Amino acid sequence: MRKKAANAEQQGQLDFDRWLVGDNFNDPAVIEDVFAAAHDGNVSLSDRALLFLIYGARISGKCLKQPNFSDGQEWLRRAFYFGLKFGIPPQPRMIARILECPDGLDLAVAYVRECDAAPVFKIRERLGIALLDTGMDASSLISLCRALHAIEPLSERLLDASEEIALILPHLQQAEEPRVIKLRKEQVERLAELIGKYMIRTRSTKVLILLAGFINTMLATAPLTSHLVGTIEYALAEFLEFDDSKLPECLKIDIDQDRGKVTSGLPEVVEILERAKSAEP
Repeated sequence: MRKKAANAEQQGQLDFDRWLVGDNFNDPAVIEDVFAAAHDGNVSLSDRALLFLIYGARISGKCLKQPNFSDGQEWLRRAFYFGLKFGIPPQPRMIARILECPDGLDLAVAYVRECDAAPVFKIRERLGIALLDTGMDASSLISLCRALHAIEPLSERLLDASEEIALILPHLQQAEEPRVIKLRKEQVERLAELIGKYMIRTRSTKVLILLAGFINTMLATAPLTSHLVGTIEYALAEFLEFDDSKLPECLKIDIDQDRGKVTSGLPEVVEILERAKSAEP
């Protein structure tokens, strides 16, 4: 192993970022670095699984030496073969963790497919690993991914600033449009973070479906502007102050068509929504 890689390991660090990019993988010394680190028993199993995944992806189609697996190293074997067959996936660290499961190959493929189906409100890698660290199994995690599909169709509406731009005076429209679009993207990114907090708190597919219903109902209450999206963001952040058992009830709202107001069975929710209306987006 080259001196640079050896020094990195001595510091408890592996050069995953460089190895995942792969621009330098025609360099035999780089391939040897990954091969050696993957077989190093002092490296954690989760890191070794990721290393074998990288190695498999980088030697695919090349006549290079095969890794050595002993009995009981099925996790590492699955990681290598996943990389060999599919290459470097999105969220490689997450995929390496999922491959720990006996049926990890099928689960990893399913996870990638489900994330692709929800590109905006998908489970980010850091969130997914946090969910696994709290004891969630991979199958339940994929169920959460599927539940996110209920929210994903709303992403295009939330990101579409055309309704707001139409309200801007014509002579300002050209100047204001980029600012409005940038603000909307930032708001949707914060909504994705909030949805992640709900997932960590409840780990419930039911709550995700209720979140979709809450957002959809709120979008029906007023013209879709950044202020309305800010109201939704404010309310969802406030709801997180309640106990886990109360969160589902907070998300159950309706529109009173006669009065044109949002109604809820919880007075606290009505108060929060009233405060949110006057909050800055």
